Amino acid sequence: MIQKPLFVALAIIALAFAAQGCQPYCESLPSESFASVRILNAVSNAPVVLVYIDGKLFDSAYYDLINNYVPGPTRGFGERDSYRADGTKLRAGAHRIVAVVPSSIPGEPGDSIVKSDYVLFNHPQTLIYYGKVRGTPTQAPRVMYLNDNLRSADLKASYARFIDAVPDIGTDQSNSGIDVFFSDSATPRPDLRMSYGTISDNTGGGNGTGLSANDYVQIKSPQGLLITPTNDTLSQDNILKVPYSFNTGGLLFTIVVRGETKPVGDEPPVSIVLLEDAQESPRGFSKVIETFGVRVVNSTHIPSLSLLVKGSYDQGPRNNIPSGGGLLNLAPDSVGNYIPFSTDFHATADFWFSNTSSVNDTTGHLLYHFKRTHSANERSTYIAIDTIPHDSNNLGITLLELNDTVAPPDQSSMGRVRFVNTSADYNAQFTFAGKTFNLKQRDVVEWDAPVGSYSIPISNGTAVKTSVPFNLTNGLPVTVFFMPSSGTETIPYRISTR
Repeated sequence: MIQKPLFVALAIIALAFAAQGCQPYCESLPSESFASVRILNAVSNAPVVLVYIDGKLFDSAYYDLINNYVPGPTRGFGERDSYRADGTKLRAGAHRIVAVVPSSIPGEPGDSIVKSDYVLFNHPQTLIYYGKVRGTPTQAPRVMYLNDNLRSADLKASYARFIDAVPDIGTDQSNSGIDVFFSDSATPRPDLRMSYGTISDNTGGGNGTGLSANDYVQIKSPQGLLITPTNDTLSQDNILKVPYSFNTGGLLFTIVVRGETKPVGDEPPVSIVLLEDAQESPRGFSKVIETFGVRVVNSTHIPSLSLLVKGSYDQGPRNNIPSGGGLLNLAPDSVGNYIPFSTDFHATADFWFSNTSSVNDTTGHLLYHFKRTHSANERSTYIAIDTIPHDSNNLGITLLELNDTVAPPDQSSMGRVRFVNTSADYNAQFTFAGKTFNLKQRDVVEWDAPVGSYSIPISNGTAVKTSVPFNLTNGLPVTVFFMPSSGTETIPYRISTR
C-alpha cells in the first residue's frame, strides 16, 4: 500500500523543518547527501522483514534483536546508510520502499507486506514495520516513519515517545488499546492512553505524528512500568509489568510496545523495545524487555491453590510478581490465565505450589517446589496434580508441565486439539477423528481434524461418563484437560485455547 502521496510527505516534513529551523543539510537534498535509516521489525509473526529500496535489498530487519544482532557496524542493529545488496550508499531523496516477509517454504514467494513512498533525509530517522501477516484486515502490516532529529537529551530529565504496535488489541474492538503507567500498579489515571498504530503525545494521548518534539513524554521517577488494556486494571489482564523502580536522567528513547497479548504457536508475547534517540550513530536499542508466559491449573482437591515465586533478586517466595491474576487462589478444576514474567527478573526462578496465597507464614503450606529457567517468548502451563487416586489428604501433590507453543496445522482446513489427562482417578477413553485413545495420568496427545464442531463421548472404561463439546478452527489450537473425579458419575473437564 502507499503510505502517503509523495507531495504530502514533502509538505509535512517541510513544515516540521520550518518549525525547528532548517538545518544545513536541507540545501543538499536530494542528490548530494546520504540518508541514514534505522529499521525496526515489530510485525508479530514475521521473524525477519526484508526491506528493499528502489528494488535493491537495503536491510534485513529481524524481530529477535538480542539473538540476531551483534555489536558493530557489520551486523549491529542501528542506522545504516548503505545497501546490504552491494554496499553502495543510500542517497537522500524520494524512494520507493517495499517490505517483504520471506516464505518459510523454499522456492515459494514471500509476502509483500508494505509498499510506501518516502523522502529520506540525511539525518537520523526510523522506519517501524508493525502488524500481523495474514491476520485480520485491521492487523495488516503497515509502516511508520519517525524523524529522530527532533530534540537533544536533557541532562535534568528523561523523555520518551511511545508506539503502540500490539496488533491483537484495539484492532477488532472499538475504543480499545493500551494504558501505560509509570508505576508498578494501576493509579487512578494512566500516564498514557493509546490506540493501536499511534504515537504518544506530551498530553498523555496517542496523537503524535512522528515529526514533532511534542511526541515525547517526560518520565518522572518511574516506580516500575505497567501496561494494561484500556480501562482494564484487573491484574490477570496485565499486558506487561515490571515491578521494580529504575532511575532516569538524561535519557531520550523511542519505546515500541510490540508482540501479542494472546499469542498462538510461536508468536511472541508482548515486549517493549527501547530505541536510543540521543546517542551517536549507530543508534541502536538500549534494552528489550521480553517476557514469557506462565499459567497454573489446579488439578487437585485443594480448595485454594496458589503459585508463589522467588526471582533472582528476591529474598523469599513472593505473591506479587506479578500480583494476583491467574496465579493465586485457584479453585479445584480451574485453569488460570497466562501471566507475563520478565526475563530480566525471572528467567531463572523458584516456584512453589501452596495452599495459601500469603507469604507471611508459609510453614506447612508449601506443597511442592520446583525451579525453572525460561527463555523469552516461551509459554508454560504448570499443572498441580495429585498422584494418589481419590486422595482427599493431598499427600501426592506434584507437577505436570506443558510447553504451550502449540502451532496450528499448515492446512487451513484442519484444526489441532491437545488432550491432557491430569487425573490419577481414571483413564480417559474416547475415539476422535478415527483414532482411539486411552489416556492415563500425565498422558498428552495432539491430534489434527477438520475444522468444525465436535462432541466426544468420554468413558472411564466401564461406561460413558460425559461428552466434551468444542469448536475446532485452524488458527486457534484447543486443549482439553481431564480433571480429577469429584465422586460423581461425570468426568470433569476444562477447555482452553492455546
